[in-house]
Amino acid sequence: MRKVEPCRLVIDASVARAAGRLDTSKPVSKACRDFLQTVLDICHRIVMTAEINQEWRRHAGLFSRTWLRQMYARRKVEKIRALSSSSLEAEILTAASSRSLCNGLRKDLHLVVAALRTDARIVSLDESLRSNLRVIAEKVPELIDIRINK
Repeated sequence: MRKVEPCRLVIDASVARAAGRLDTSKPVSKACRDFLQTVLDICHRIVMTAEINQEWRRHAGLFSRTWLRQMYARRKVEKIRALSSSSLEAEILTAASSRSLCNGLRKDLHLVVAALRTDARIVSLDESLRSNLRVIAEKVPELIDIRINK
C-alpha cells in the first residue's frame, strides 16, 4: 500500500455544511463525511484560522462538529494566524476583471491566504472559488500552486 504524504488542508465550511447528519444518504453528504473521516484516520491535518473557525461555527452540522472535536483531541488541527498579506490581497483584487469576480474573491480570500501559508491545498465544494482563482492565476503567479479539491 502506498504511503500517504501528510499535508495541511484548508477545508472550507461548504464541506462541513454538506457533510450533514449521519442519517442523510445524499451522495454529496456521504462523500463529504467519508472525506472528513479519512482525514481523521490518516496523517493529514486541518488548517484553522479565526475566519475559518467562524465559518465552521456558523455552517457545520452535527457530524462536522463532532469530527472537528475529534481532530482537536488528536492534535490534528493547526491553528495559524492568517496574517493579512495586504500587497498580495491588493494584487488579487486588482487582477479581478469585474466587480462580481472581485466580490467572490474577497469572500474566500481568507482561504487563499491560509493555503498560501501552509501546503497550498484547499478543499471546497464552491465551484466559484475554483473558477475565480483559475481566472486570475495567470495574473497573480503566487496562486498557480494552489490546488483546490472537490
